[in-house]
Amino acid sequence: MLLLKVALALTILCLVIAIYAMANYLGDNHDKRLAAEVQLKSTYAYFDANRKLMGIQNIDWRQQTALGVSTPCAAGYTEESIYRWPGAWPGNVDANGKYTAVTTAGATATIPAKAPQTSKFWKHGKFCVMRVAATNMKAATNGACATGQQQCSTCECRFDSTWAAMTAGTAKTTAMQQACPVTAMVVLTNGADISATNYVLAGNARMGWWFCAGSGVAAAPMVDTNIGGTAANRYLACTNANRLKNTYVVDLQVEMQDKPCVDPNAHPLPSDASTNTIYNLLKEDMAGCGTVLGVDSGLSTQVDSDTFLSFIASNTATVSANTVGTKLFDFYKTSNVPMKLFTRNKITVKCTSACDVYRTNYSFQTDADALFKAMNDAWGYLKVLCYIAGIGSFIALVHLIYIMYVDTNLRSQSAKRKVLQTHVYYTYLFVLVLLCLVTIWVCLSYFTVSSDQNTLRLKF
Repeated sequence: MLLLKVALALTILCLVIAIYAMANYLGDNHDKRLAAEVQLKSTYAYFDANRKLMGIQNIDWRQQTALGVSTPCAAGYTEESIYRWPGAWPGNVDANGKYTAVTTAGATATIPAKAPQTSKFWKHGKFCVMRVAATNMKAATNGACATGQQQCSTCECRFDSTWAAMTAGTAKTTAMQQACPVTAMVVLTNGADISATNYVLAGNARMGWWFCAGSGVAAAPMVDTNIGGTAANRYLACTNANRLKNTYVVDLQVEMQDKPCVDPNAHPLPSDASTNTIYNLLKEDMAGCGTVLGVDSGLSTQVDSDTFLSFIASNTATVSANTVGTKLFDFYKTSNVPMKLFTRNKITVKCTSACDVYRTNYSFQTDADALFKAMNDAWGYLKVLCYIAGIGSFIALVHLIYIMYVDTNLRSQSAKRKVLQTHVYYTYLFVLVLLCLVTIWVCLSYFTVSSDQNTLRLKF
């Protein structure tokens, strides 16, 4: 009966392993991980997109010459898209005015789906931006720049091949300082403010605030003739004075209601959302930034504000009954939700060799996807382990109960001995095979976690 006792002990061990694994790892942990993967996926994509953007060195606002038409950007400048409408699901509206999105393929909808739209005009003008070339930004070594380079942040240095031929002096120093990306931007209500004390650092106007489109000289004002603007009341001012920060402006973005969210697929809750469910039709979350990732307070700074009605008037080609749908367009025309213009700064990383890879290699989403895949694989191995140990030990336990039943109820000793020897032998063999399978699967799971998954985890 020694084999029977050993088999029973091993069976109970396998059963305990299976129950422990199921209780601790196959509960809601996997569901939480899947939810986190979905929630963070767009953030990883935004991280790569943001890090890929080069710093904005100068900004030029160009007024529309006609509705929806403006002059081309100057050489070296590109148009900046400032607002992305996410598109709308097909949907229905009931007798009570409640809107419901229809996301099931083939389902009936009375409101048609609409594709995303990208707008570029702000107060009847567009922003043209000049960005620093990628080849002109170098990594700082231990927080310091090489000779002939200008430090533009704690991690990066600006380089230009033309500087070597320049004579050392104030002109060269100023040219090098001017080449750094903009760290902040404001909209002034009076062009004279550019020379006020709070916008100029003593002894160096350019390194303080300057007209974005100029080089310390008066630039063309932002004039919104459709809302009665005058030639002296709106000016863009830029600065790159705060270069010791590990960040600078890389993007301009308009957001409805409030500051942008860290998750680019989430948006602040509009002030009129509680009285109208039409926002349910939009393909992105308009319920607020949430508590997990929250508001992007660190890298977003408000520059200007407008009304939604005025914003529509500036972007007639992209916000119309045809592009967003009659229902949404009619609603937007009556909406009093504010539209706010923000500068978005570059996401910061530590000045280390491990993080420097994300200065030139924008693969955070790829690495995150690989990590989640490795976690999925490990979870899959664990699930198989639970099934093998659980089902196998249950079968062995049933067999052992049968053996004990035979031992108790079979009267013939010779028949009992023959039955017990046969069944105990096969049960013991079955349990050994089961333990071998469990051991192999544990080793495979350990190898997966300790190699692929752990390598990716340490990278983060």
